[in-house]
Amino acid sequence: MSLRERKKAATRAALIATARKLFTEKGYENTTLEEICDAVQIHVTTFFSYFESKEELAFARTLEMLDMFKKEVAGKPADLDAMTLFWNFMHEFSLRSRTEEGTIMQRMDAVPALRSRYDSIVRQYEIEMARAFAMDAGVDPETDLYSRLQAAALLSTVVSTARWISDIFGGRDVPGSDPEVFPKMILSKFPPRKDVEKEQARFIESIKRKTGRETLKAKAARKTKR
Repeated sequence: MSLRERKKAATRAALIATARKLFTEKGYENTTLEEICDAVQIHVTTFFSYFESKEELAFARTLEMLDMFKKEVAGKPADLDAMTLFWNFMHEFSLRSRTEEGTIMQRMDAVPALRSRYDSIVRQYEIEMARAFAMDAGVDPETDLYSRLQAAALLSTVVSTARWISDIFGGRDVPGSDPEVFPKMILSKFPPRKDVEKEQARFIESIKRKTGRETLKAKAARKTKR
């Protein structure tokens, strides 16, 4: 890495660290770009060489974690199941930045626009997990409903539990707590794959019988045979 690249990386890291400190102390809406840039000693116009907006800066660390997670999923060993990979990643993340991240996310959760952006990031985790679950099962990630439902249940219970803890305890970092217990309890009651696949097949057949519509995959397969 050249000197110029190292300086740019250092400035970016300083912007993220400074913003997170100010967001924690003052709140997202009460922190201006001018304050952040002054603290890092750069001009506001220079800021936009690093980030498109204050919102992007706010989620910089969160998006970095998402990229790390995508790489973990892509490089997952064959003998490691997707669910174990997910909990291992969440545990490592908690050890590294649980208190800081919890405080910041609690503050940003109160801002409607940021909550919407955070939900879109959670959706990316859900997509990655659905694909990983499908790959574990040896089925097509594009058409498998079970993997999508399983991933949706996992991420929704994780996020809902975190928000519940924040609401009743005033923060997401509660010493001695095990927030994983609730998602794991819900998922332990999740229906077997064969039951969902049976209902899925029944649903598709019902739609075809009533409307004559086929799934996109069936249409593509029929066209290929021609």
